[in-house]
Amino acid sequence: MKYYFDLANHTERIVDEDGIEACSVADLRIQTAMAVAEIQREEPDGLDQWAGWRLEVLDAAGQLVLVIDLGRRLHVPSIKYS
Repeated sequence: MKYYFDLANHTERIVDEDGIEACSVADLRIQTAMAVAEIQREEPDGLDQWAGWRLEVLDAAGQLVLVIDLGRRLHVPSIKYS
């Protein structure tokens, strides 16, 4: 299924025109959390610039599936492969 990642705050919206494919909502949640965590690791002092912004994940029908507050630190456990 295709999902779209829009960035929004109380006055603006940046619409994702391309979207991504995910095999399930659980897979989508993991991929989204890992991507946001990576951004936050790359800019550890940048949370202030994201205050008031959220990542809204919508399905192909435009239904809201997931919302992540980008102004808050997201904690994702490390994945270890053996």
